[in-house]
Amino acid sequence: MEKLIAAKIETMLAALATWMLACAIAPPLQAEQLIWKQIQIEGKQRRFLIDRPASFDDAYGRSVLLVIHGFGSNPSTARTEMGFSKLNNRDDFIFVFPEGSGPDPNELSWNAGFCCRSAMQNGVDDVNFLDQVLDMLMTEMHIDRRRVYVAGFSNGAHLAYRWGAARSQTVAGIAAVAGAIGGRASFFAPEVRISNPKQPVSLLVVHGKEDLSFPYEGGASLAIRPGLRGRRSVSVPDSISFWKRNDGCIGEPQISKTAGEGSLQRFAQCLNGTAVEAWTFARLGHEWPKQLDQLVSRPFVTEYMLEFFRRHPKVAEAP
Repeated sequence: MEKLIAAKIETMLAALATWMLACAIAPPLQAEQLIWKQIQIEGKQRRFLIDRPASFDDAYGRSVLLVIHGFGSNPSTARTEMGFSKLNNRDDFIFVFPEGSGPDPNELSWNAGFCCRSAMQNGVDDVNFLDQVLDMLMTEMHIDRRRVYVAGFSNGAHLAYRWGAARSQTVAGIAAVAGAIGGRASFFAPEVRISNPKQPVSLLVVHGKEDLSFPYEGGASLAIRPGLRGRRSVSVPDSISFWKRNDGCIGEPQISKTAGEGSLQRFAQCLNGTAVEAWTFARLGHEWPKQLDQLVSRPFVTEYMLEFFRRHPKVAEAP
């Protein structure tokens, strides 16, 4: 047993050393073009920020990733805090940061059915907004239609789940950080969950065990904030089970550990080449993971997310 434990520790340390070496010899950060676009939805102007390579060449199709900020944030802040401004090896992607709606710039939110704030209360059709953003991108740029992805944090993760499920014929992969597939807006509100996808969609979940806003095990929000009275969310295990079932995953998961008290649960045998993966961090609260930033300067979770998406393009349905 002691030899087995020592071997596992040696394997983990070797993997971490390889990662640190790769980061140390990584090429310098590449320049980018930041472009704001506007689109009219339901008589109102909505905005989104496009982040594309400075040496952008539209001769071949690129992957597109819609990145949905959390409540109270905005596209520019999300781009920085989520690590997209620090990436190397990103020229095969176009990043798009839609902007939420709200009474003022510090209260931007998304309507994910059970959350959040003014967007939910006013019934804003954010699914249609993301549809229109993607349509504009498809019209103006050469996008690889097999590689359309969405990622989000918190309230943005709820919408990523919702849009990804509703547009499963288009979306190849979802990354949800500190989010849930559904819940209740208040004590007496009905439970709202995302719809069953019509096609399998790859999923990457990232969540902390110390998240008080959307607890890992689900249930009532423990964050003491105005407007959260009675709000409840679906647990992370239930969210994973939902996608395992809809993606037709079989077999037991592969489980591995890494620095920062993180563990990765991976279901790789799913329909149409999809996969379901879940990073769990023992000491992470309601935030974008930064544990490994103390060891390496690269945005670990964001880079892993891109690698996950690269491995899982959309493929034709099985006959």
